[in-house]
Amino acid sequence: MHTVSPFIAVAILLVAAALVGLGIILRARIQLSEQLAFAEEYRSELDALLERAEQATYEWLTLNANRMQAQMGPEGVVNMRPPHANYIINNYAIVPNGLAEIRKFLSDDLLSRGNLPTQYHALIDDAILRHQGTLLEGRRINWASVRNPIKWLAVGTQAALALPLGLLVSLGVLPRAFASRVRSSSGFRVLSGLVATVGFVSGVFGLVTGWEQFIAIARKVMPGAF
Repeated sequence: MHTVSPFIAVAILLVAAALVGLGIILRARIQLSEQLAFAEEYRSELDALLERAEQATYEWLTLNANRMQAQMGPEGVVNMRPPHANYIINNYAIVPNGLAEIRKFLSDDLLSRGNLPTQYHALIDDAILRHQGTLLEGRRINWASVRNPIKWLAVGTQAALALPLGLLVSLGVLPRAFASRVRSSSGFRVLSGLVATVGFVSGVFGLVTGWEQFIAIARKVMPGAF
């Protein structure tokens, strides 16, 4: 019965991890493109609201306001001083609050003659435009990852190491928020990179030198380890 060389097994695992990583990176690219398209659509509908003040446009913007706000994350929250006010509103969610202000002004003939609707429109539009810039930069970084097989391996390894965390969350042993913090921590990323690097180096070195020669070299470098 033939046995598979340990280094062949390692090579298979490395290729599998790299392919998983590539899949994750490509999925992230699709999500970035979808978010960019949605942000552009929202800005277009926002312009239409100011131009025509149609109920259907306002309803579409309102139905999608939470989605837009959630997609923007911290970029959509500011400490704001309303126009002509002498106070500041902390943690002001730009999209839903600004949209409500535009609706209020547009529904009042007297208020609509001023520039307040335009100011709130600019507040929302500028925030979404900055968010689009963030997404474009993310897509640029993502494209660099698509062309980097080492990055595929690092991402795939990180996903493999995160599997036990996901299992513990599904079993109710760990809170989801705690597992998310662990996965996004610098220590977890360093560990993933270290595992990927060690696996890659040992796999390549073993395929070149052979298992027995690799063990002999390893015993010289780290006596007692093998």
